[in-house]
Amino acid sequence: MATGQELIRLTTLSRETSPESLLGEALAGHDRTVENVKSLFGFIVTNFGQEGSAVTEKFWRVIEPFLKESGFNDQQLKKIRYPFPKPGDKHFRSILDEMRAEGHDV
Repeated sequence: MATGQELIRLTTLSRETSPESLLGEALAGHDRTVENVKSLFGFIVTNFGQEGSAVTEKFWRVIEPFLKESGFNDQQLKKIRYPFPKPGDKHFRSILDEMRAEGHDV
């Protein structure tokens, strides 16, 4: 139940909050630390997806500059922005690959 409420809250914030105050509002009273910001974005990517989500994109536009100012380089930012392997990536395994590895005919 709490996760659903948080998803609704973040969706609403992404639609109704200005970029200047979005990060502060999303952190909901938590300190604006690198750890908290990364945790927030991890939650967003896990629940809204790393590609094709307006919510993810809106948050990334305010989180990326914060992380850059905190000393993150482009490679580190890419790992945060795209934490899950995508088709064509070296470590990507599709569900079909996993089923074949388990011995299923697919």
